[in-house]
Amino acid sequence: MQRLIADTDSLRAAHDFSLDVAGDLGFDKEQPRHRNLVALYGTQIELSGALIVVANNNAGIAVRGLFRNLLEIFVELNNLAESPEYGEYMDAAHLYEWNKSLKSARDGNPFLASIGDFPDLQNTIDLNEEKLLAYKDRKIRPLNVFEKFQRAKMEHEYRSIYNQFSSDAHGNIRSLIDRHFEFNETENDFEVVVYKNYSGEFDHLYSDAAKLLLVSGVKICSVLDSSMSEEVSNRLRQFNESQNTA
Repeated sequence: MQRLIADTDSLRAAHDFSLDVAGDLGFDKEQPRHRNLVALYGTQIELSGALIVVANNNAGIAVRGLFRNLLEIFVELNNLAESPEYGEYMDAAHLYEWNKSLKSARDGNPFLASIGDFPDLQNTIDLNEEKLLAYKDRKIRPLNVFEKFQRAKMEHEYRSIYNQFSSDAHGNIRSLIDRHFEFNETENDFEVVVYKNYSGEFDHLYSDAAKLLLVSGVKICSVLDSSMSEEVSNRLRQFNESQNTA
């Protein structure tokens, strides 16, 4: 099996620079918005690093799934950076999803047995339900994925690349065909392929991931009033200029 080297130079540079930015960030640990922004930024950095690893180790099958995850994290960070109130929608989603697990544990799910033994389980469920009802009274609820992208003004991305990469994540037929069947139209036949040669196919995604990481850096530095704000903005401008002349 031939080892393929992907063009991840721009992403690696953005990743390493973003680690420096993250190390310089100061934030109020008592502020949920600050905590969540820092955690989202850290997740985006790690996902970018994971993209670099799989890109250069014949693991192209994982690239689309990682980029899909990265898009979701970018959308959350963007929305929270633009609107402090967005944190309440995130909290509503957290309470809703956590309560689903708690209820399943209460009802005897063997994979959640350790949670099911929690002595105050029903009271925790009830408290979470009260919080969710209070949010509902203020028209705050968990948002679906499209609504999140819509708030970030990324509807086109949702209906195109995100939709396509979701197909990969869920094992839809179109993705299975793309991964594993190579067609020979002349002979009206096909071959089954494992470890498809993705050489060059995802290079644009690595550049896109680099830009998303730099944009997130600009946003989080602005909210947290980082001393590196100007440097991050300059790095994004230089990146955009390099892409326009490439």
